[in-house]
Amino acid sequence: MRVFQMMMVALLLSAIGACTNANDDVIPSDSSVVINNNGTWRVSYYFDKDKDETSSFAGYQFIFRDNGVLAASRNGATTSGT
Repeated sequence: MRVFQMMMVALLLSAIGACTNANDDVIPSDSSVVINNNGTWRVSYYFDKDKDETSSFAGYQFIFRDNGVLAASRNGATTSGT
């Protein structure tokens, strides 16, 4: 019985010793993220729940403005929002 207890203690200590406190969840700083959203955009492909929905966006143009506003234009009508 004593041998079994010693083996359990040794196993427990080796398991605890194998644990590390390494932080693998490195989050990049905002300065390293570059998003290029300049110019006019259009939807070339959109698939939702087993269905191709690309045609729902036909004729739309999307413009991402510097102030954080998105403008969507279609047939001369423009809608803006954030």
